[in-house]
Amino acid sequence: MNFEVKLTDTAQKELRRLSEKVKKQVASALDALEKDPRAGSPLQWQLKGYWSYHTGNYLLFQLFLLIKLFFFKEKFGYRVVYELDDLNKVVLVEHIKHRKDVYKSLQRR
Repeated sequence: MNFEVKLTDTAQKELRRLSEKVKKQVASALDALEKDPRAGSPLQWQLKGYWSYHTGNYLLFQLFLLIKLFFFKEKFGYRVVYELDDLNKVVLVEHIKHRKDVYKSLQRR
C-alpha cells in the first residue's frame, strides 16, 4: 500500500523558492517516497526520528565533489527531510533545502 505524502507549510514555502529543475527532482523524490518511504536514510543523534532522501543523481554528485566541480551543487545537493507515520501511512515532509542548510534548520528546532 502506498503512503500519502504531506508537506508542512515550511516545506511548501521552501519548495516554491526552488528552481524548476530542482522542483522536478523533488517531485520525483516525493513519488519515490510515496511508494517506498524507507528509500531515504534514517537520521541519528539529535535528529533521530527524521529521514533524509537525496534528490538528483547522488553518486554522480559525489564523483563531481572528488574532482572539485562545485558548480553542480544546485543539480544534486538537495535533501527532502521527513517523518514517517506508519500507523496512518503518512510521509510528513518537514524541509526541502540544500544539503548545506537543511540539517542546521532541524537542529534549531
